[in-house]
Amino acid sequence: MRRADNQRLPSMFGSNSRRISRPRCCGYFDVDRAKALPQLRKAAPVDGAADRRSEKVFPTDVRRRYEGGETEERRLFYVAMTRARDMLYLSRFQRKKNRFQPSTFLVDVAGSDPPIAKKLPLPEAFTPSPDEGQELPQLSFSELAHYQDCPMRYRLSDSLGFQPQLATELGYGKTIHHLLRRISDLAREKGKLPTAKQVEQLFDEEFYLPFANQPAFEQLSARATSLVDKYLADYRDDLMRIWETERPFALHLANGVVTGRADVILDREGDVVGNLALVDYKTAADPQADNVYAFQLAIYAAAGRGEGLNVRAAYLHSLKEGERTPVSVEDATTDQVKRRASTLITSLVSGDFPAAPEKKKCRCCDVRAVCQHALCGKKDL
Repeated sequence: MRRADNQRLPSMFGSNSRRISRPRCCGYFDVDRAKALPQLRKAAPVDGAADRRSEKVFPTDVRRRYEGGETEERRLFYVAMTRARDMLYLSRFQRKKNRFQPSTFLVDVAGSDPPIAKKLPLPEAFTPSPDEGQELPQLSFSELAHYQDCPMRYRLSDSLGFQPQLATELGYGKTIHHLLRRISDLAREKGKLPTAKQVEQLFDEEFYLPFANQPAFEQLSARATSLVDKYLADYRDDLMRIWETERPFALHLANGVVTGRADVILDREGDVVGNLALVDYKTAADPQADNVYAFQLAIYAAAGRGEGLNVRAAYLHSLKEGERTPVSVEDATTDQVKRRASTLITSLVSGDFPAAPEKKKCRCCDVRAVCQHALCGKKDL
């Protein structure tokens, strides 16, 4: 698993479970997670200085708590490797700007600098004993959507655990969702609409972007304020109709369970108490993603009805445009999405992870830097 240009390779990871082909039952983690330490050093086994970006996240005084000599590093490396149960992979990058030599730890384990593997070996599929119950796989809707979009992306990000590259706007969408939830909770607690001062105070206390510098933070904060102000100006009455926020759902299918959380559930749909409407917020203007949101809302509607909730409608709310679009949750639609979800789960559990590269999609993919199938150049990394 490497890029053709050897620009970046995965870090070390190992499996801590035998159920290699089943979601939520297979565990992959890199060396730093295995050691239960922050990622203060390069995870890949190469010789070189600590990553400069980590110094910005972890100041020198914090780093001293975790840094040790070679003996301590060797012990932790051993502990991390022994966390694997069935299969252990060691990898390193050969070049960033300058060529790197393999770590002495890697040479000690492999006997020499190992050749690049063209294909990763996998352990045999785990077969439970007759006395052990067969547990259904459980996936979040996000995982299911990632698999539908590109099975290889799911494998790299959700199964193998590769994290997105650091970006100043990382967490922007989640922060806006969090603020809207807090505003909704405040309205329910007080029984009245929040004042402009209360909303401003929430922004001051809870708008958080961990990797944004001051200019970027101020720019994104102003943009978020504009989105929330527009929502409150056009849909203030929603705050007094809220039945629940961040409500968890679980859709039980014959071959698996799909979980998720609805952003907002409104009561009194059509002015009838007990008639519920699901609302999902989106912060980015991406028309192609609307189908995924519609899929998500239909899944949640089916799950809610399975719990006995009277879900009558669903809406996709674009915060940027300030527009709310109805999404079909008729019985025919929910039956169709349940069949679709079941088909995806079957393919995922069988270990089918083909790549589905497209130029536009690959440029936005979180794991494009470690995917050999990515259709993008160095400037996109």
